[in-house]
Amino acid sequence: MPAKSDRHGLSRQRGGPLWNTLLAHALDVAAVCGELFDHYLAQRPRQDLADAYGGGCLATARKILMLLTALHDLGKATPGWMRRFLTAPDTDPELQQALAQWATHARRAGFLTADNWRSAPSAPHQHVTAHYLPALLGCPGCTPDELGTCHTGLHHVATLLGGHHGHIPSDYEISHADVALTPDWCALHEDLLQELAHQLRVDLAAFPTVINPQRPIALIHLAGLTVLCDWVASDESRFSYRAGGTPTQWWANARRDATDAIRDLGLQRWLPTDDTWAKVHPDTPNPNALQQAVIDVTPLPGPTLALIESTTGSGKTELALWLAHHLAIQNGHHGFYLAQATRMATEQLATRCATFLGNSASGRLDANLAIVTGTASTSATAQELQANKASLTDLARTINLTDNDCSPVVLDTWFLHTGRGLLSPFGIGTVDQVVLAAQKFRHWFLRLFGLAQKVVIIDEAHAYEMYQQRLLGTAIAWFAEAGTSVIILSATLPTTIRTDLIDAWCTGHRTTPPALADTGPITLVDHNGHLTHTNPATTPTPLRTTLHLRSHPGPQALAQEILFNDHAVNGAVLNDRESATSLYHALANHPNPPAGWSAKDLILIHSLFTERDRGKIQQRILKALGVLSGEVVDG
Repeated sequence: MPAKSDRHGLSRQRGGPLWNTLLAHALDVAAVCGELFDHYLAQRPRQDLADAYGGGCLATARKILMLLTALHDLGKATPGWMRRFLTAPDTDPELQQALAQWATHARRAGFLTADNWRSAPSAPHQHVTAHYLPALLGCPGCTPDELGTCHTGLHHVATLLGGHHGHIPSDYEISHADVALTPDWCALHEDLLQELAHQLRVDLAAFPTVINPQRPIALIHLAGLTVLCDWVASDESRFSYRAGGTPTQWWANARRDATDAIRDLGLQRWLPTDDTWAKVHPDTPNPNALQQAVIDVTPLPGPTLALIESTTGSGKTELALWLAHHLAIQNGHHGFYLAQATRMATEQLATRCATFLGNSASGRLDANLAIVTGTASTSATAQELQANKASLTDLARTINLTDNDCSPVVLDTWFLHTGRGLLSPFGIGTVDQVVLAAQKFRHWFLRLFGLAQKVVIIDEAHAYEMYQQRLLGTAIAWFAEAGTSVIILSATLPTTIRTDLIDAWCTGHRTTPPALADTGPITLVDHNGHLTHTNPATTPTPLRTTLHLRSHPGPQALAQEILFNDHAVNGAVLNDRESATSLYHALANHPNPPAGWSAKDLILIHSLFTERDRGKIQQRILKALGVLSGEVVDG
């Protein structure tokens, strides 16, 4: 039974077949699931999955999850899907011929008849999976010859697998996915299940007894894990179509390809060692008073909500990265995501994240740092990280890194596709990626699944709109449910926002929010709702900037003042593009500029530049002015 055809010619380029069987693809997905369970999932999500789908046993849950994710495409084994599958592009006669030959064999076997080819009902294959899977897995309420009640857990599982294209199907969609399968097709489903159970060594008789997802987050984890497994296993550059051989041989090859793919994509959890501040921040080896105050009270046992309030330039970002490092050690989080208010702030801090990872992730082959914005492909840092990835040779990967070596920080292009960035163990991007996880948006559960494995750092928490604050609170409640640690950074966090965030955290942990007798600058809340307040030994001197607003004297007069003023003037901020452009031309074309001045040093930036050009200009500004630790405004 075919599942995928070689529409892009990648299989043929390697001398492989023109289509891949459903069983072979299912085994690929199962193999990826096993690798992710072993090497990617964070400690708490892995145990939650074991409780929901393995009776609390990790080994049992691993097998069950491999079988469940492998069955996500069960709905392709229907006449309706075959009609779609057999429609090859007119521009690919070789593929058309191969599919026609398969159809001939299918008709001889009785699976494709004139009746079911023309008139058999059709539905999205993922909905068909959700409709037929409970009965196949042994739900007593779905079996005609039994009078038992429905197994709720099996129906939940089937519904989640039916959402692997991004939307969890409704009861209506599932009930209307009855495609009137004949006994031959039902027998085909049973054969697929039996072969998968045989290869994965799953006891189908005991299967329903260990499926009991009670906590909502266990449903999110299964839905997200299924999509991730399917996406990786569908990567034709990493998984070959299976031609000839036996299912046992396919299974061996699937495990080999899955091992290579997970390692190459960097989908491996963070395993940091208990390094000193100086080790992870060698450029600033001595923590300041704020940083030392947090070091003195951490780590707390279990997941932690940390609110760090301090002035711009006080080293909050370095502190958050250090704290994420130690929370990962304490709780088994697989990485971190640093959420910024703007794309420019993301670009500014991405290099610092990469430097930190190089110092703190020593001992692993490489660390994948995803840039997670809508224009990540134009990011100069993303391009540099991709170049690092390309420069890594197989020989370099076999070298054991010593404790003094820095791990290579890279970015695989696989993570630049929509929806994949948050799946990387390490990421930096905009805060909208976090709030989308709290909305009914396509693949929302996948975003939540990716973030739930990490320490989530929210920067500039005071700067968001009210609707973002509320969505952020909802997301934090989910993170608490998942056992995630959250770090909130702000220069001036209003009391109402601080209270709302702590309340959301306690809601997720099903505990009573504490009374906030004290406020900032450092507030830690554990999973029981207990607060720890601390203050640095000395208060950082506030950094103040005085702005003098004035009327625009005109481009020529302002250009003259900038070029010949006794005070050092590096530029001007104007409130419309036309004024900025006019000033730029007045400076560039000044008839008598001062000695040593060159128009080549002028930089103009405004909102009408394309994202690609804007990114290049921003990178030039950052290189000219240096990396700053304060806030960045993207005007």
